[in-house]
Amino acid sequence: MQLVESMLWAFQGTMRSNWVSAPSAEAADVIIVTSATRDERLRVWQESGKPIILISAAGEAVPTGANVLVYPFRATQLLQLLNELDARLTAPSAPVETQAAPSELKGRAVWSFVEALRTLREVQNSAVWLTALQGPSPLLWLKGDGSEYSADADTLQDIRRGTLTFGALRLRQGASPPAHRGQRPAVELEWFAGYHASTELAPWLDVTANFRITRWPNFGLIRPLPSQIRITALLASGPLTLDQLARRSEMPRVESIRTLNALDACSLLTVVDRAVAAKTPAHGPMPQPPGGLASFLRLVRQRLGLSKEA
Repeated sequence: MQLVESMLWAFQGTMRSNWVSAPSAEAADVIIVTSATRDERLRVWQESGKPIILISAAGEAVPTGANVLVYPFRATQLLQLLNELDARLTAPSAPVETQAAPSELKGRAVWSFVEALRTLREVQNSAVWLTALQGPSPLLWLKGDGSEYSADADTLQDIRRGTLTFGALRLRQGASPPAHRGQRPAVELEWFAGYHASTELAPWLDVTANFRITRWPNFGLIRPLPSQIRITALLASGPLTLDQLARRSEMPRVESIRTLNALDACSLLTVVDRAVAAKTPAHGPMPQPPGGLASFLRLVRQRLGLSKEA
């Protein structure tokens, strides 16, 4: 059964439902047995009315009407059979599910990819690669420690524009990216996944907290909007709440929210204790951007359209 469990894990996010191994036959919706199971349990399970998948060897006699997989079988055969059984099991209650689930699932899903990136940074498993799937096809490859990723040119553009639905991506362990695709620092992916995730503050961030950045993002790679540079600079100069940030930046509140989400997704945001924040000067020591201040100022002038003399 280990083979079946491995296939179920690999299928996560590609099936009508996410199938997992149940602790007992009584708790299962579908029972999988081998041809060696010929005792009283099989008869009881058949009488229960639960669908049974029988794994048999080539040439063995099988019961009429059984859902049979002849070993060795392909993973796609199991996928097709489970989808057929799923449709059969859920058909009577389908109308109720479609009325209740969409908004709730959408609310939970928008942050799923960002949370996966946060988890990878903690696990630090650089020996593996994960593939991010949307449907059956991989869209990008992500190193197990969250340090690098790879994608084709079209997907890179979708990541930057926010047209890629990050919450719909499903990660699974896979092979390393194709050799012809270059690997990029994952901070780029983290920034845009956080920025485009939602117009609401990430659920783990307190809207009343005082935020400050721990260091500057790699803006040479990210190529930020002028508004993002301005908001980040304010957070570098001292701790601010969301309301203070929106007011001082003179930007729409949603832009402050998105930039805070992006900074947090890159692990560049920290929360300052209220008592400490009250004693911190509005323009304290500023974390220096990577590449030096002169390099950063050149980037700012370019993004804002300013001449050197200005």
